[in-house]
Amino acid sequence: MSNLTARKQLSGEPLASGDGARGTRGRMMRTTLIALFLAGSLASAGDTEAEKQYRDAWWRESSESDLPKALAAYRRAAAADGPAEVRAKALLKVAECLKRLDKAQEAMQVLDRLRKQHPTQRQVLAKADRLSKEWTAIDLRGSYSEWYRRYLFSPAFQQRVVDRVLVMSSDNDAAEWLLSLGEAAIPALREALKSKHAELVGDARDLLVLLGDLPPAKLMLDNQDWTRDSDVWSAILSASAESRAHVAQEITSPEPVARLLKAAATSPAALIKAMAGDAGARIATNDEKAAGAIIEALFYTRDTAVHQGIADLGVHPKSPVSLRPIAAEHLLEFGWIGGTANDWLEWARDCDKFDDRQAAFHRVGRTLRPGDEEVIDSVFDDLLEIGKIRRDLQFSLAGAFADGLQNNGMSQQLSWSPERLLTYFRVCLNPEEDDSTSKFIGALRSDRSRGTNVAQALLLEPEKFEFTEDDGFGQLWNVFSFNVDDPDEAMAQARWNRWIMRGIQRGWSTWTEERRLAVVRLAYHGLVGHASHQRALGELMTKMSEGQELSEKLAPAIKKLRERSDDC
Repeated sequence: MSNLTARKQLSGEPLASGDGARGTRGRMMRTTLIALFLAGSLASAGDTEAEKQYRDAWWRESSESDLPKALAAYRRAAAADGPAEVRAKALLKVAECLKRLDKAQEAMQVLDRLRKQHPTQRQVLAKADRLSKEWTAIDLRGSYSEWYRRYLFSPAFQQRVVDRVLVMSSDNDAAEWLLSLGEAAIPALREALKSKHAELVGDARDLLVLLGDLPPAKLMLDNQDWTRDSDVWSAILSASAESRAHVAQEITSPEPVARLLKAAATSPAALIKAMAGDAGARIATNDEKAAGAIIEALFYTRDTAVHQGIADLGVHPKSPVSLRPIAAEHLLEFGWIGGTANDWLEWARDCDKFDDRQAAFHRVGRTLRPGDEEVIDSVFDDLLEIGKIRRDLQFSLAGAFADGLQNNGMSQQLSWSPERLLTYFRVCLNPEEDDSTSKFIGALRSDRSRGTNVAQALLLEPEKFEFTEDDGFGQLWNVFSFNVDDPDEAMAQARWNRWIMRGIQRGWSTWTEERRLAVVRLAYHGLVGHASHQRALGELMTKMSEGQELSEKLAPAIKKLRERSDDC
């Protein structure tokens, strides 16, 4: 080797192309010699075990490039006897090797360990801090969520979390702040469960449940004030499968709340099943608010199958009697319109509160379907029984029923016989308030066969319908009065008149004197509307009475109708 080539190798200058393979071998030899020189200079007879292991690790890393063996040696150096500075440097090198082996999380943990074990090694710690910042650096434009998560779990921020946890029993704002954090509050709340302060433990337990991290079942059952909170039951139902399974496995107690908690930790269906049994009956009897909270939480699942299960709790013969009104009340409160008309009638009978019963009667009318005629008859029977005690309640419930019918798109398909319609008029027509009832009857008049049935119903017992000289035919005057200037209304008026005339033709010969007189009076006071129609009806009655001797009351009444003036 020439002197020039040797100088270039030692100085690091590039070799000329003519130096060839000799230059490559020279560089390798130079590196080995330098490494041997440095290693030898570090060795001395008084080396500690930590220094020996550190030197061995450094050799494997720098000369042999064997990171796994170097990592193992650095670990031995950090754990061996020797100067703190050497052991601190060894830990730092452990972290660096781990990072180079793509074990970043473990590397960060080693840096944390370095800070705890060697707090006085400032130079080593400074380098550790620089490495930590380099390794955790994130481009916030694309990884903001990762940075945000690291910030929430950083020691500085977690100190703020702990401070809030310690005061949450006396500071509502602190509890709300912890809830808003989500999972970042969970580690501190878990630690609070170990406190000897009962109120702090209870608050931590409740917040953990709301955050979906269920605490041990024993803590849940030791203090059961949470059972009246629907949000807590809802959080239990929606917690992770792993968290719920852990709680369910812990519970062996036969106590009602324990069984219901275990059921809630299993599934909504299991909770409904438990509510339908002895546990539900006992909690409904002993704590109505807790039973209501459970049903409300089940509604929050927005599962139609679960909602139907709640409906079954209200009407199923085997469901607890004490639970039925609670289930019905929540079904009404949440505006649930499922179920059958018969279900709602059963709920109406069980309701303790009048407002709930009124809402249930509305649902009966709204959910009637073809084939439910027996339900209609049962409604009328119930209303008649209620009317024997209080007529005002009868009319209020009847009005709710009529409103429901008005909103029922299938009401036209129900079978309304004249007899059933007559019963409806008898039960539902309130002399003082006719709004909802009039809407119902008004909807009926648009159907040809229905109108005929209405006409026949009115003529079955006309003497029982009240009216005055000034108001005409009571409420029905508003229902069956037509605007003759409107072509459609005029046609409807003509149809209505024909229905009335047909009814009179069918029944006149069999009616008593009293019935005939009542029909004449109804006709005179607006049953067929326009005066010309009334005169035509009078002519019809006169014709049908030919050859018959009319009483002193009936004859002038028909004559008055026949001579009805257009000015009236």
